[in-house]
Amino acid sequence: MQHSNPIQISPAAEKHIQKQIAKEGGGKNLRVSVEKGGCSGLSYVLGLVEKQEAGDLVFPLESGFSVFVEPTSYTYLKGMQIDFVKKGFNGQLVFVNPNVKKTCGCGESFSVEE
Repeated sequence: MQHSNPIQISPAAEKHIQKQIAKEGGGKNLRVSVEKGGCSGLSYVLGLVEKQEAGDLVFPLESGFSVFVEPTSYTYLKGMQIDFVKKGFNGQLVFVNPNVKKTCGCGESFSVEE
């Protein structure tokens, strides 16, 4: 199911993801979901996949790949922005999620309820 893009991908994140797709031989898309785990209760799960899973929401990007979102996770991800931040020689994807009420100290997990 195709939707307009309520999950925003910054140009830097889009470029980083495109590089990762190229390393894997192309033809891939980004799948984003949330699973229970971590100190605060929920963790982001990212993966490069060729096809969407049944029921996935599809958010096409101008660069040619799409973001697939697992439907149950969408509640936790709606309105989220994904950015890529470079620190020295390293870089990482950063999630700015308006649904998050609390994060753990290491920043690897989050919760949506107080």
